[in-house]
Amino acid sequence: MQPKKLLMNWKKLFKILIFILFLAFLFLWLRSGFWKVKEVKCQFNQLNCNQEIEKKLEELSVGENVLFFPSTKIIKKIKENYPQISLVKIKKQIPQRIFFEMTSRKPVVAFSNELFSENEADASDLEEPQFVSSGDYYLVDDQGMVIQKIEEKQNFPLILLKKDFQLNIGQQISQPEILKAIEIVSGMRLRLLEPKVALPLSLREIKVWLEGGLLTNFNGEKDIQVQLDSLQFIYSRSKIEGKKIKKIDLRFEKPVVVFN
Repeated sequence: MQPKKLLMNWKKLFKILIFILFLAFLFLWLRSGFWKVKEVKCQFNQLNCNQEIEKKLEELSVGENVLFFPSTKIIKKIKENYPQISLVKIKKQIPQRIFFEMTSRKPVVAFSNELFSENEADASDLEEPQFVSSGDYYLVDDQGMVIQKIEEKQNFPLILLKKDFQLNIGQQISQPEILKAIEIVSGMRLRLLEPKVALPLSLREIKVWLEGGLLTNFNGEKDIQVQLDSLQFIYSRSKIEGKKIKKIDLRFEKPVVVFN
């Protein structure tokens, strides 16, 4: 009986050894050069990426193991290099190819620095002031991410910032009055109003001029959507009644309306 037990033990030990060797071989094979990324393909907004982006993706990806591809780290680096990119999807194409599908952020406003004082802005409450910007324009998305510098503001509503406010591509805006100004302008456009220029003087005083010169005043500490709904109601009613409005101050519980 003893030799039989010994033989059985050796068989079990042999099986365990074979299993361990198999796992070791499998581990080494999965980590071998056979699985290293050699080809990168990408699309940006459903079009083939330009050479600059494709080259950068190759630098980040070629040589990485396709099975254990560090997607989170790569996506972070992509967004650091290209802040205009909002969404990145990565598809592994076994054994040696990675496919990137990227979508850009959507700009909703243009930023620029104003070249007149806040006192001048306060003095022109009832008339559309002749704004003078620094001439440098930056496109910004609805989350406050600065995504692109342009020479002209194009057809985007303009948000004017203080003279000394620094803007850089990839910058995340954190100032609450500016973020509220973006929310106001975006909300106006959704309601088919036409915001032209916004001036966030403080969280409690955000001025927005519409096309035609109508001035609106918002309080960023209060519910913006409620104020926008009030604006839409007052504006629509004035159109029906044939009245022209100079100013709507929505900072109060009962909005103050000034007619021509």
